[in-house]
Amino acid sequence: MSNQMGVLLSAGIFFLFALVFLVIAEVNKRITEKNPKLYQGKAQGEILEIIKSGTNGVGGIGLNNRTYVVYKYTVGDDTYIVKPLVLNANALINLNYTDSAHTFCITYFGPHSGSRQTNYRVGENITVAYLPENPKAHQIVDDKDKAFFYKGFRIAGFSIISISIILLIASFFVKNGV
Repeated sequence: MSNQMGVLLSAGIFFLFALVFLVIAEVNKRITEKNPKLYQGKAQGEILEIIKSGTNGVGGIGLNNRTYVVYKYTVGDDTYIVKPLVLNANALINLNYTDSAHTFCITYFGPHSGSRQTNYRVGENITVAYLPENPKAHQIVDDKDKAFFYKGFRIAGFSIISISIILLIASFFVKNGV
């Protein structure tokens, strides 16, 4: 194989890796963004608590350094508290946040974001979009954690593509050897 073919092969491999990063970013964006046309209701919410795995009964083995977000939003007279799923009924988080007359708890599985850490802070205000007929079905408008994950993979993908373009251009200047 000649030197020029080796550089071209390297450029192609880098290009394929870049495509993988870009596809993962786009698939993640489409999975996490629900149809915004359906979520007509808007409510102001607040971040109540940031929980690290291993505390308050959240997380477990193999989930080190993950963060979980507890937030609330109000629709009419009803308040909805969104918290991570904890199976132990006596866990501190389940004792702190329970259903009552006008308060409903919604649980989610896994960390809030695609990464280990969250970009939210306790007391931060958020906007929540919800379905008017079912306010429990909701999504955070312009979720910072999911946008951070998406942008990180896009940046990585475009960086790797630039390496592949540089290698492609360099292949024109490499002399063919035996």
